Amino acid sequence: MQKGPAMSIRYYHIVLITLFPLLILAQATSPLVLDDFESLTDWKVDGKPAAFAAAPDAAVGQGAMTVTLPGSISKRLQRGDDIRELWDKSQGLSFHVKGDGSDAWGAIGVNAGYGAFSYVYFFPLKNRDWVKHTVAWSDFIPEGAVDLIGTPEGLPPSGILNLRFGCRWKIWFDNDPIPTHSFAVDHLQIETQVARPQTPTGTNTPAPFAKVLAKLRAREPLTIQFQGDSITAGTALPDKLNERYSARLEVILRHWL
Repeated sequence: MQKGPAMSIRYYHIVLITLFPLLILAQATSPLVLDDFESLTDWKVDGKPAAFAAAPDAAVGQGAMTVTLPGSISKRLQRGDDIRELWDKSQGLSFHVKGDGSDAWGAIGVNAGYGAFSYVYFFPLKNRDWVKHTVAWSDFIPEGAVDLIGTPEGLPPSGILNLRFGCRWKIWFDNDPIPTHSFAVDHLQIETQVARPQTPTGTNTPAPFAKVLAKLRAREPLTIQFQGDSITAGTALPDKLNERYSARLEVILRHWL
């Protein structure tokens, strides 16, 4: 009686049963790929004049996507509740970008698909080669009055349901419209660990007022940093370039000195 085939089948069953838990463990602990861009069927334009198309080359695999902005494109994530824990333990995401060499900045966004829980991260486009960006959840900027991703009052990572390229804003420096720019993107995935860069100390510490005043009186170069849309842009003013706070402050200081 020949027992070879039957024994071989039983042997493979034993091997598969033995390896199955290891396969599940590997799947549960490895970074989760959100899009490999081998297919673009799930992406859509939701803010014109944005556009997207297959890129001529890829950073990983065969496919990548070219995005043209301003405007925005988005994709709804498809995932089950069984990986919520993996998402909530993640620290950020990574993706590969090839820029168009311009001074513009690309934008990647994530959101909950409802309410104000929408966040964006900006990346430079100067480099025309593929560059990998690894971004912590805490580096995503809220687009509304909400707390950071992963904080008690913010959106948990598992609450992210939409991916997006583009942002809610339509202007950039000096109230100019966001210029047309494009970039290729590939291999977007969440990361279980994100190394935090060491923050330089002392470089952003405001100078004492006495030192600032002395520089002003000596007519030495001085940098004043403004923050906030209303102060920096003056979007509601009839003459934005001349009436916004920074321009008015410059006039007042020159007159005072």
